Amino acid sequence: MRLKSIKIFGFKSFADKLEIDVDGNLVAVVGPNGCGKSNIVDAIQWALGEPSARNLRAGQATDVIFSGSSRRRALGYAEVSLVFDNEDGSLPVATTEVVVTRKLDRKGESTYLINRHACRLKDIYELFADSGLGRTGYAVVSQKDIDAALSAPPEERRIWIDEAAGVQRYRTRKVEALRRLESALQHLQRVNDVVLEIENQREPLREQAEAAKLYKQALASLREVESGLLLKEAADLGTDISRLEASILVKRTNADRKRKSVRETDEESLQIALKISEVELLLDSLRAAVQSISTTLERALSKKALAEQRLKSLDELNADSGREAEAAKERVARAENAADATQRDADAESVAVEQLLTLIQGSVSNARALADELADADKKLADARTAQVQMIEQAAKLAQAAERKEKLAREAQDASAALPDLQKGEAEAELSLESAKAALSEARTGEQRLAEDRRLKADGLRTIEEERRDALTERARLDGRMEGLRATLESFEGLPSGARMLLSAAKEGRVLGDFLPVSSAVQAPAKIALAIESALGASAGDLITSHSKHAKAAIELLKAEGLGRATFLAADLVNPRPRQKDIDSLLKKGALGVAADMVSCKKEHTAAIELLLGGVVIVQDLDTATRLAKEPGYRKIATLEGEVVFGGGAVSGGRNAKQAAGPIRMKAQLGEAEERHSQLDKTIADLEAQVDQVVAEDTKATAEADDLRSDTQAKETEVAEAIHWLTAVREERAATERSVAKLETELAETESLLAASAGSNERYASVEELEAERNRLLSAAAAMSADSEQAKRSLNEGRERLENAKARLSRALVELEEARAYDRSRESRIGNLGAEREQQERQIGEAAAEAENLKSKMAAKQQELEGAQDRRRQLLEQSSTNASAAKTLQEEARVLEDSAYADDIARARAETKRAAGLARLLEEYAVNEDEASEQAPLVELPPDAQRLAGRLRREIRELGDVNVGAIEAFERLTERFDILTLQREDILESKAELDRSVGELDRLTRGAFAETFDKVNDAFGEMFADLFGGGEAKLILTDPEHILETGVDV
Repeated sequence: MRLKSIKIFGFKSFADKLEIDVDGNLVAVVGPNGCGKSNIVDAIQWALGEPSARNLRAGQATDVIFSGSSRRRALGYAEVSLVFDNEDGSLPVATTEVVVTRKLDRKGESTYLINRHACRLKDIYELFADSGLGRTGYAVVSQKDIDAALSAPPEERRIWIDEAAGVQRYRTRKVEALRRLESALQHLQRVNDVVLEIENQREPLREQAEAAKLYKQALASLREVESGLLLKEAADLGTDISRLEASILVKRTNADRKRKSVRETDEESLQIALKISEVELLLDSLRAAVQSISTTLERALSKKALAEQRLKSLDELNADSGREAEAAKERVARAENAADATQRDADAESVAVEQLLTLIQGSVSNARALADELADADKKLADARTAQVQMIEQAAKLAQAAERKEKLAREAQDASAALPDLQKGEAEAELSLESAKAALSEARTGEQRLAEDRRLKADGLRTIEEERRDALTERARLDGRMEGLRATLESFEGLPSGARMLLSAAKEGRVLGDFLPVSSAVQAPAKIALAIESALGASAGDLITSHSKHAKAAIELLKAEGLGRATFLAADLVNPRPRQKDIDSLLKKGALGVAADMVSCKKEHTAAIELLLGGVVIVQDLDTATRLAKEPGYRKIATLEGEVVFGGGAVSGGRNAKQAAGPIRMKAQLGEAEERHSQLDKTIADLEAQVDQVVAEDTKATAEADDLRSDTQAKETEVAEAIHWLTAVREERAATERSVAKLETELAETESLLAASAGSNERYASVEELEAERNRLLSAAAAMSADSEQAKRSLNEGRERLENAKARLSRALVELEEARAYDRSRESRIGNLGAEREQQERQIGEAAAEAENLKSKMAAKQQELEGAQDRRRQLLEQSSTNASAAKTLQEEARVLEDSAYADDIARARAETKRAAGLARLLEEYAVNEDEASEQAPLVELPPDAQRLAGRLRREIRELGDVNVGAIEAFERLTERFDILTLQREDILESKAELDRSVGELDRLTRGAFAETFDKVNDAFGEMFADLFGGGEAKLILTDPEHILETGVDV
């Protein structure tokens, strides 16, 4: 291992980035005073983790950051990297080169990295612990260090040789092993004390636990015999209830599904209605357009016919002027009569449409009112059915309560008589508990205080661990994202197929030359990556090559193998256009910059990037882009959101919902992810350091807590026994009081059920009446829906007739106006027949051309009108189909709901009967519902069940008072005894392992130290003779018999 180079930036006097190559056997740094020679050594020590600012000739840690000068401003951080050659594997890192970096900012926060991965300062120390570069190493030696070595005591000189021998790690491990050994011995003593105390407590509990087990076995047998029939009945009823519940669930689920389908169909019908409205509007628009064109066409034809008639009548005008005047008046009169008749037709159709609209509006209001009535009827019917089910259940409860009333009264009387004795026993148990607690309180005071301190530390540790887990999770997510981004970039995903195929061919050696996608050549900050991608567009997939011959060869390959097309930018051909002078003015008017200046690339790619991005301006938003679009000097304007304004005025923008990032944005995202990854590495390292500190403190607190716990365990046992006894007494008293209260409650419920049963017959009748009312409303709603549909069809037909009448009226008015105009102009035309002839011929030609044009438009609009009418018919048919489907689904849902209601009635009756049986099991045999379900399949009633039950009762009486809790207490005590026994074995095994480890570490330390001492001693004598021209010098062990503790003298 050797140091290869030093990279310095912002450290002391080095304001600029500096890399010093120190590869070689001997490197000397010479220069005048103050030029920074010593700062290089300080930089090495600082990067290796020197914690003391004084040893670096600084007042405080941040003093090592370049503080500025008259010509340079101060920097915000200092960074030093040391590059080591690790081909011999001296450093425990699986790379041939190791880079150690330290960074410090003005806030005093340090960052440490090994091969660009964040680490702790502790990791730096451990990396160089046995390399001679550790904190106690000899690799950096100043003159004062030599003086100190000669004058140092033997024990301190020993440290130098330990560092050279690489045994510092052995000493560190030995110290840790001895600490763990001492902790293990203390823990072993505590475990032995607790095991002895537990052994003294186990034997009395063993006898009580055996008696309790016999009692529980006899009681279980008795319950099995007496509860067999009840269990079987409850199981059968439970099966019936499950079947009914499943049936109810299926039916109501299907009903809900059908109602949901109804809602969906209604929603679809609403959408269809909206579409019909839209089509109606379109039809109105198209009819108006057709009417307008038709009117204009008729005017043109009339104009043409009138001109032809006028032309024909010019020759006859002089000879027959009187007759023509009479004909003109008759024509006017006919036109007026036609217009009046058409107006009357239009008014009549309009009135008919208004009447239909009024009728439909009234139908809608009535339909809404009827729907509200139907919803109210459904709600009332559901409420009535629920009340009927509840009534059945209450009636069954009433019968059960009446049967049990007398029995519960007797039990309550017995329980009340036993309460005084139970209360007296509870008071005695409380006194015993208070006495035990008072004895325990003083012993626990110190333990509680320590426990609170540990709890606070544990809370802090959990917080730190949560932060660490969150950071690790985020870092793992970033690792996956970074890996995915790198893989995507390496596979050239997003490039045109021709470019990808060519890159694969170049990689396989099937084509010579260098090819690099433009997207890979450009490095863009994340802020403008989208703008650059949008500005480049398809050019991002162009391939940059060093010479046109490579491009030619690539194109030949693409053509020969049919691999697609690709665009090439050959360095010897690329000739970017000079930027226009006006482009600079855009930067003063809101532009962020020229795209080519805002990205980075290699020098050999500059011309290609300038060609593509030299005329592209980057702006903040589309408003700025459109404002600058009128300015000269650019080819494209790209916004940060990806919109592009082209020089010709075109604007491109928008985004797909799942549009993926391109290579340029992916590279920017990768850079951001790597930066965040570094931050997380530092955060995780800091959190792990905090965890180590808290764990160390908690280890110490754990030892103290174990000592205190040993003192209080005996008294805790006494308190636990007192609590157990008091709990048992209280539970028995509380059970008795609950029994009395339960009786009172059930008696009140019985009276309530009796009162509620009075209206049962009426409620049954109410359900039938509500069902009939609901069915009547359903029929009315169906009839009203059919009437509404018929009215809508009539309305559409009326609207069409009204539009036709309006069209006829428009034509009649046109003819009337033309007749009147002709009559007015007749006299004036007599005096100017020649000019009038020419004018009429010209008007005939113009009118004919206009008529042909209008006929074409009319045909197109008529086609659109027919298409819209077809669409309306389809939508109306679909609406009718949906209404029919909704009605069918609604009816099916009601049928399912009715069937589910019948099942619900049956289930309520079965549940009531089963509840009565379970109540008897619980009260007489203390078998709850869960136990009954478990035991029912296993029930086998013997022939002599009654005689067997009597014998079991006698056995239970002979056992007397039994402490049932002794079983659990004995099991807990035995479990703790077994755990402590295993702990004791583990501790003894760990102690033996630690003893072996200490012995092995001592052996390794002796061998390494002795070998290194001999080498250093020989070299020391030779160096002394060389320096002083002869003489003798040697190193001497101060205690050769104890080589692990000996010092070194000169």
